[in-house]
Amino acid sequence: MNNNFDYTAILCENIGKLRRAKGFTQDELASMLGITFQAVSKWETGGSCPDMATLPKLASILGASIDALFGIEKEVKKQELSWEDDGKLHVAVFEGTRPVSQTEYRNEKMKIAVQLEGNVRDVACDCCVVCENIGGDVLMTLGSAKGGQLNIACENIEGDVIVSLKECEKAPVTIACDDIEGDVTVSSSADITISCDNIEGDVTLSTKAECSVTCDNIDGDVTVTGQTRISSGNIAGNITSSDGTAECYITCDNVDGDVAVTGKATINCDNIDR
Repeated sequence: MNNNFDYTAILCENIGKLRRAKGFTQDELASMLGITFQAVSKWETGGSCPDMATLPKLASILGASIDALFGIEKEVKKQELSWEDDGKLHVAVFEGTRPVSQTEYRNEKMKIAVQLEGNVRDVACDCCVVCENIGGDVLMTLGSAKGGQLNIACENIEGDVIVSLKECEKAPVTIACDDIEGDVTVSSSADITISCDNIEGDVTLSTKAECSVTCDNIDGDVTVTGQTRISSGNIAGNITSSDGTAECYITCDNVDGDVAVTGKATINCDNIDR
């Protein structure tokens, strides 16, 4: 702090400046404070100063902090965020001004999750989400994580579910919902587990570990890479497994499309129409 500053003069100047910016007359400001307009006039001309008991109310009326009245408020640096103003609910964790991932806390055995009450629209985050209904899409990505777990537990998701992790981000992904009206696309180096009543779109899973899909009905195609276990009532589209080194286990009632598996497969279905 520079002790050469005349803070009394700065205070008096700022009172007048902020009062005029608010559009108040001296009489109006005095009335709100319960004092005479002559007292306000003396403040602004440097003839006297507000007492300590008056400062908090004065600052509130003028829409400033007490530090700002004295001209010593610190400047808050703005940081550009990595997403656009897209109308989505973005969930992020910051350490100071630095965005961090939940997995940075794994050594402390901490887990960051977001629990939402009620319905939301689109959600974009890199932590677990527990909620009722999501009216749009769910997008999950991790910046530089090397562990942890991603869980999505909701009643209904009206849009798509997209989980995209880089090769270094070995985070298991679990999606447990009633109904997903869009597509489910997950890419992870670790296990992928999906347990839903109904998925109205396509299911595309890519992992070097194990995929597990348990649903009542899947209205679209199922495309997987990695060791796969599919258990479903009805699958309206095709089932494709393109990893010739992994084993595919398929148990379902009906498959309306084709089943194309590269590598070892165990298929136990009542009906495969094509």
